Amino acid sequence: MTIQYYPGKIFETAKDGVCPITYGCNTSLTVTTNNLAVTAVTGKRILVIGGSVYSNGAFTQITFRSGSGGSALKSYAIPANTVATPNVNLCPNGILDGFETETGIGLYVDNSAVIAIMSLAFITYTP
Repeated sequence: MTIQYYPGKIFETAKDGVCPITYGCNTSLTVTTNNLAVTAVTGKRILVIGGSVYSNGAFTQITFRSGSGGSALKSYAIPANTVATPNVNLCPNGILDGFETETGIGLYVDNSAVIAIMSLAFITYTP
């Protein structure tokens, strides 16, 4: 699957045409596994291309998964932070650091310690 990137943050695929970037998912992750971050879309993959996370207090570890309890996609150590500013930049090089779910599977996050606040930028596309 080839995804074309054009200046101005436009993504295009042969099957979908232009894929809009979705911003949001400002999620307060509880201390648990299987936090739903992005709902699955039938026949499509979710490609995370950016975002940020901060810990609401102590150090924590988050792991993104393809599906509930599914395969690990990427893990991040989130340092302690007592102010509400992002302290980990997800995908600092955009799509080059991106990660994606399997087709038709939602994006889930495991959080090991304290509440973490997350914001994502992603596209959904047909593989």
